[in-house]
Amino acid sequence: MSFCYSAGTIALLIALYILWQIRSIILLTFTAVALATALNYLVEFLIKLGIPKRGRAILISLALIFSAPV
Repeated sequence: MSFCYSAGTIALLIALYILWQIRSIILLTFTAVALATALNYLVEFLIKLGIPKRGRAILISLALIFSAPV
């Protein structure tokens, strides 16, 4: 039982170390998914308003996002 406990603890520590090393990649991925989801909702809303092409809706939503004051 002691070996299994030690092996599990070592595996957990290794996994935590790897996650710590790639934390910036995980954060960037999460941010990209959140922004893509928000952008998709905005594009769908603009299409419902009557903008016929998805490309135009994307350009308008990007212009709105980047022109907003920080």
